[in-house]
Amino acid sequence: MKAFIQEILTELPYQPDILLLAVSGGSDSVALLQAASLLHVDYPICVLHANHKLRASADDEARFVQTLAEQHGLECQVATWEAPAQRNIEQAARTFRYRFFAEVMQLYERPVLLTAHHQDDQVETLLRKLITGRPFHQGIPKLRPLANGYVARPFLTVTKQELRHYLVTQQIEYVEDESNQNLKFQRNRLRHQLIPQIQQENPQFVRDFLQVVADYNEQEQVVLNLGKQLFNQAQVAPNHWHLAKLQSVEQKYAFVKYFQKYFTTQFQKNLKQNQIEQIQQLLQTSAGEKELKLAENCYLMRSYQDLYLQSRQIVEKHTKDVYTLKCNSGFYLSPDEWIYFGRQKDILPPPAMSDCAKFSISCPQTSALEIRPPLAGDKIAIAADQHKKLARLFIDAKIPKHQRSQMRVVVDAKQRVIGVLPLRQAYLSKSDKTDKMYYITYYYRKN
Repeated sequence: MKAFIQEILTELPYQPDILLLAVSGGSDSVALLQAASLLHVDYPICVLHANHKLRASADDEARFVQTLAEQHGLECQVATWEAPAQRNIEQAARTFRYRFFAEVMQLYERPVLLTAHHQDDQVETLLRKLITGRPFHQGIPKLRPLANGYVARPFLTVTKQELRHYLVTQQIEYVEDESNQNLKFQRNRLRHQLIPQIQQENPQFVRDFLQVVADYNEQEQVVLNLGKQLFNQAQVAPNHWHLAKLQSVEQKYAFVKYFQKYFTTQFQKNLKQNQIEQIQQLLQTSAGEKELKLAENCYLMRSYQDLYLQSRQIVEKHTKDVYTLKCNSGFYLSPDEWIYFGRQKDILPPPAMSDCAKFSISCPQTSALEIRPPLAGDKIAIAADQHKKLARLFIDAKIPKHQRSQMRVVVDAKQRVIGVLPLRQAYLSKSDKTDKMYYITYYYRKN
């Protein structure tokens, strides 16, 4: 058993400065303590016990763990749940326990918490997920981050029977948790009823089931690798992808698979199965624009061939400042935008904007222009006696809906649209095109 612990310690991204052992007093965790204690010469070790106060024997079990740790020359810390929950007891107890573990971990620089989860626990966890419709292949991870360190589970390939045998050969005592026999808990019903019944049909069920899961995970990894490649190829900016890169149904499926992982990493939240199906449909649709709510203040939007992951602040329309641009002057609209209006055709932008995209519009003679967001009913002249609503202009130009309220509209004193930055200049009549018309607006924007 010691070798399993040594192996998993080599998989950590750092050399731990403390081994923290989660010990309940049951056979599994006592086997962990016994095996880990053999490494005390190499690492400081501290035993952690959570007294949940849920059974009459809880205090006796806490004393048993303290005595066992003392016999091995190990430090022991006990946390007592003074006010146990009355509902959702399993989850509440787990929350209390891991909060205690995390608090202790934060006392060290490179801690690792070892728990005694074993192969039987893995099978029960996978079955529970399968029964409740969750992704069953995602069982108990061998390593996972917690606080400022990692939780490590060295015994996931070891059966409970093997751990018990190890204790028998070492002549080591442990306590029995009577709640492990209580059939009101689903895990116990699986352990004592369902799995034994399945094993009557297939004595090698545990081995075969775990092999099926392992094969599925290998195939899943292949899809994820393809999805990551497509994800990166389609990305044109942070949280912005161009869907023309995804040609086939298979490619879109792989993209969504990797998007799930990306979303979970970014928002610390798993997507629900119905959301995953909706994203698949979103990629298959030919609709011009559509959006999905994935989390609070987080939306996935498709606009023609572009996909955006945005917050609601960006999705919702909001009022922007209105700027007055006086003749022969220039200024920054934002750190990424600079604009000039006047008679000088050879005006140079600030050095920081010299390599930026440039858009220019000719303007009738006037002392000042106004720059504002588009308003309902705005029209732009596109020919003599012919106008187009800006709403239609944006649709024709395939401007994503969430970006339309952010466009810059240049208007004169009569609120006539002179141009839309950086999209379109208004048509100028012959009367406007006089020798006096040497006014021009230059707009520079970083890509």
